Amino acid sequence: MACFAQGDTVIRDAAELKVKESNRIAVMAENLRAMGADVEETEDGMIIRGGAASQRNGYPQP
Repeated sequence: MACFAQGDTVIRDAAELKVKESNRIAVMAENLRAMGADVEETEDGMIIRGGAASQRNGYPQP
């Protein structure tokens, strides 16, 4: 949903997800980017900039 929201969605305090079986933050960011999202990984989470995926995939911006 964050990809379609207006503004930025910040996920923080999730550093523990980097030390599980895989770096889940990196995997999530990679997959969101593959779907057209504007995602920036941070030290303990990620920032998802809204609107990018909806505009690239032909959906109207709310």
